[in-house]
Amino acid sequence: VLFTLYSPELVKAQEELLNAYRTGRSGLVKGATERLVTLGVDRSQIRAITQRGKASQTIEIKAPEDGVIASLNV
Repeated sequence: VLFTLYSPELVKAQEELLNAYRTGRSGLVKGATERLVTLGVDRSQIRAITQRGKASQTIEIKAPEDGVIASLNV
């Protein structure tokens, strides 16, 4: 996990996904899923959101690959 993020936009995107699942409209589900992926949520987290049936207030942003950060120029 790189960091844990609270973002109203992420909460809203999760709620849109859950609403799409409730309506059963596959096009909306796909669009909402892709929006979350674009925002940095991985597919396993998206599955967990749909299984819980509830939006999470925070999301763990994970590294796409294992590794060690040698330096960080902030």
